[in-house]
Amino acid sequence: MIKNNLKTSILQCIKCNGGLIAEVDAYKCRDCGAIFPIVNDIPMFVEDTKYYGDMPSEEMEILLQRMSNEPWRDVIDEMISNKNPWLYFIMTEETRTDWQFLFSLDKNSLVLEVGAGHGTSTIAMARRAKVIAIDGTYHRLAFLKIRCEQEGVKDVSLAGMNILKNPLCNNLFDLVTLNGVLEWVGASVNERDPEKLQIQALRECHRVLKPGGKLYIGIENSHAFRYLLGAPDDHVGIPHISYLKREDANNLMKKLTGQEYRTYLYDKKGYQELLTNAGFSEEKIEFFYPVEDYKKLRYILPLNNYNISRFFHKYLDANKEELSMEQNVKELELKSLENGDIDSFVSSYIIIAEK
Repeated sequence: MIKNNLKTSILQCIKCNGGLIAEVDAYKCRDCGAIFPIVNDIPMFVEDTKYYGDMPSEEMEILLQRMSNEPWRDVIDEMISNKNPWLYFIMTEETRTDWQFLFSLDKNSLVLEVGAGHGTSTIAMARRAKVIAIDGTYHRLAFLKIRCEQEGVKDVSLAGMNILKNPLCNNLFDLVTLNGVLEWVGASVNERDPEKLQIQALRECHRVLKPGGKLYIGIENSHAFRYLLGAPDDHVGIPHISYLKREDANNLMKKLTGQEYRTYLYDKKGYQELLTNAGFSEEKIEFFYPVEDYKKLRYILPLNNYNISRFFHKYLDANKEELSMEQNVKELELKSLENGDIDSFVSSYIIIAEK
């Protein structure tokens, strides 16, 4: 069984920053008396517990019920593999987490995974390090708990937390990960400017990192060639919206959906500015080009050495049969390599920032 093992020594009250006392079924603040329940051995520090997931909540309930008596892989093979192949890939393909090998981790390392989702990255990292996996949705954490138990993964602590308002103390982690998370921060809160919320989230990551600790971000590029060529935005499904001025993007989003545009993406310069505003030094920020992208990882190319990217396009990727959009992107990337500006147009980034 995966038991709750979050020690009070690394926690503080999200309401008053007071110390917490561990009780049988809750954490209690010794100063203001706030109660944070422990549900199914998962402590919940989130105030908004509404469901969020890649499938309807009713289906998720059925999935969890079946997983309590059947192997989790058998359940998703039957319920998800044919119905939603992309979700099945996200849930099962551990090569998506090969970016972890950019970091020196061992069993003494402590990792904070923000937005654990279905736990594919959690499981992979927990084979090398201790992981605290947080998510805002209880159902996802319950899924991950069963998955860890069935796979015999023990170095994982689960908690319901929002990175914007989390109970973790300062200077704890060797690595904090935001894999496909930063762009959603602005959509998790309906008020306040999305960019300011993203900076707040990054400041929280900076706060909980040890000196010398590192932040990993996997995220799309707002000015990717594929977006410029008309590929739909990965988050709202609207072509060309990611690189528009915020006011224009918001007007387009409202016209087509009736909702605000809040899943902000940036180019390389924009991400550098976000990170420096959050306290990271520009000299300690590195950018990589994940191929095909950070969600479907085959290669990781450093963006400070174009010779490696040229070698990749000329030799490693030379004979690949591609769809027209992919072929157009490849040709544009080759031209941008000649001009020395590929950094601005790659599909997505892996970003590493050191505290």
